[in-house]
Amino acid sequence: MIYTLVHSFLIVTWLLSGGLKLVSMKSFTSTVEVIMGKGRWASSLAFALPIGEIVLSVGLWFEYIKVIVCTGSLIFLCIFMAVNIRSMLLKQEVACNCFGLAVPDRFGWGAVIKLLLLIGMTVYLMTGTRDLPLWGATGLPLYLLLSTGLFLVYALVMAYLDFRKNWQPV
Repeated sequence: MIYTLVHSFLIVTWLLSGGLKLVSMKSFTSTVEVIMGKGRWASSLAFALPIGEIVLSVGLWFEYIKVIVCTGSLIFLCIFMAVNIRSMLLKQEVACNCFGLAVPDRFGWGAVIKLLLLIGMTVYLMTGTRDLPLWGATGLPLYLLLSTGLFLVYALVMAYLDFRKNWQPV
């Protein structure tokens, strides 16, 4: 049951992360440009990263390439961690746009904790074995809905915290 929940959570996380970045491409491109500097590489990377995340999400549907997809996930997560730590060391106040403009989020310790959780989940998925059938009443579709709901709760909490932080009485 835990394996299936982690599996579906990672599918939803990668899909929403990539898809929402594509929807708010201009904002994500400016984040990449702050980190890398303006140029052709930044624009290319800003397009390639979300596509890569969507590919990882789709790849997680196929059990026989699980190790390859999880390795790719770990590479992405380690790159995101390095960029986050670099941003913290340089004391940059940068919106990470991890989920495009849908979730207000910044680089910092909160992002480090989230990345460590995702790394732990990916390692668990890489080393674990399926505990429920992919399809069925208790299979992946139910857990995909649960994972989407968890993401929506996360997005609402982050939006509320951002509102409270930036709220100015009139």
